[in-house]
Amino acid sequence: PCLWQIEVVHIILRGDKDVISIAATGSGKTLTFWMPLLFRPQDIQIIVTPLNLLRTQNVNNLA
Repeated sequence: PCLWQIEVVHIILRGDKDVISIAATGSGKTLTFWMPLLFRPQDIQIIVTPLNLLRTQNVNNLA
């Protein structure tokens, strides 16, 4: 993971504030919401994806 990804995941796992992360295409945004799900599977995350294909790929990969 890149430093910015680690920082985002750390803030999410602390759980003391909401997080909005915006990054360029291909920069590794997916990792920033997959990692917290591994550590806190009972939590709820809202992920906005601009394409139905991305949503379907993420759902299938995480399942």
